[in-house]
Amino acid sequence: MGRRGPDFPVQGRLALSQAALRQRWETPQARRHAAAAMAALLGGRQPVEVGFPEFGGRVDLRGLVVSEPAELRRWSSMGMGLVALERVSDTINLQVTGLRSVDFGEAFLPHLRFTGARLANCSFERAHLPDLRTRDSVFDHCSFRGADLAGAMMGPGTRFQVCDFAGARLRGVQANDAGFVACEFAEAELLEDDFNRTLFDGCHFAGLVKEVRFRAESWHVDEVTRRASPPDAECVRNCDFSQAQLRSVSFEQLHLRGVRFPDDDAHLALRDVRCVLLRLKQQLAGDPSRAARQLSIRVEQQLNALPLSRSNGYLSLADITESANPAEAAAITGGLRDRSDA
Repeated sequence: MGRRGPDFPVQGRLALSQAALRQRWETPQARRHAAAAMAALLGGRQPVEVGFPEFGGRVDLRGLVVSEPAELRRWSSMGMGLVALERVSDTINLQVTGLRSVDFGEAFLPHLRFTGARLANCSFERAHLPDLRTRDSVFDHCSFRGADLAGAMMGPGTRFQVCDFAGARLRGVQANDAGFVACEFAEAELLEDDFNRTLFDGCHFAGLVKEVRFRAESWHVDEVTRRASPPDAECVRNCDFSQAQLRSVSFEQLHLRGVRFPDDDAHLALRDVRCVLLRLKQQLAGDPSRAARQLSIRVEQQLNALPLSRSNGYLSLADITESANPAEAAAITGGLRDRSDA
């Protein structure tokens, strides 16, 4: 039997605000239990061993506020042990394997490093995860709904399998040789992200996706061979972007097999995007206007991002007309839509 955890309200009475969830960790006894929970995680054990109650079928660590690493090291007097303390420097490195059914909803978990970790059925809903880094870790059926992962870095070997990122803040995320399989990104804030040789298979996107780069190439250099992984032109496949608003989104040297694009007033889904771009390039060649020159640059960039073996794609009409006045925009996009149907 584990020790009894904090005397929190039990399931059925826990419709609590974010402030209330965090306030329940403010008593001296609750802070000791928070330390014990982190000691278990850092030592590779389950927090259920510390005696925490369950909520919704998960161990209830909702609202947990983890101190900065410097303060966390002072918890050594609470039995964390040398192995655990070695994993706390300027960051908090969790190498726990087999962590299942833990609820970190509304938690504040700064400077987390998941290295070689395995998590299943865990919730980070509306959690704040500043400076998150992952490597060689698997997240299976985990929820990050509404979580703040801005600036996160997903390194090689990271896999998210059937995870929910709906409404999550994913601004400035960088991923290299990572993977997302059957994940949900509806209404997530995807802005200024770099996904390099990162697998997206069977994922769903809805809402604004802006200034996001999907690349076949990786920027990660292997520490042993000092070489980058070879490009993977198949790493974005079977995904549904049909309900997304795509602005300045690039798919560089990717085949995009089975990918669905939006086809509405703001987008053109095209079976032969190369043909349409070449026609547009020819049309703009004799136009000396500033808008035409800027549009020609964008068209050339999109052509360069197309692998020779791919013809399907999309055009964001807002992207190609952002440098034109309304009259120019109407003339260009109207012609494009007519020719794309031919």
